[in-house]
Amino acid sequence: PYAAEVGEVADDRPVGFEVTFSVTNEGSNAGRAKCQLVALGTAGQRLRARNVVTEQIAGGSSVEASTTLPDLDDAPAEVTITCS
Repeated sequence: PYAAEVGEVADDRPVGFEVTFSVTNEGSNAGRAKCQLVALGTAGQRLRARNVVTEQIAGGSSVEASTTLPDLDDAPAEVTITCS
């Protein structure tokens, strides 16, 4: 199992918005997390989604990573992350 949280969302237009996030491997074995980041608008509508796979994470350890959510005209109201 993996826990994850979004850190910073930085304006990187015209490319998009760079999202920094952290992922913790709550298990005892090393593994890679498959994560989906979703940018939401002010009304909760889904604006853009991005799937990423982390580097290898040792059991009980955390990593920080970042990815760009492209093609957004404005900053998302919220970015969520789920990992498995």
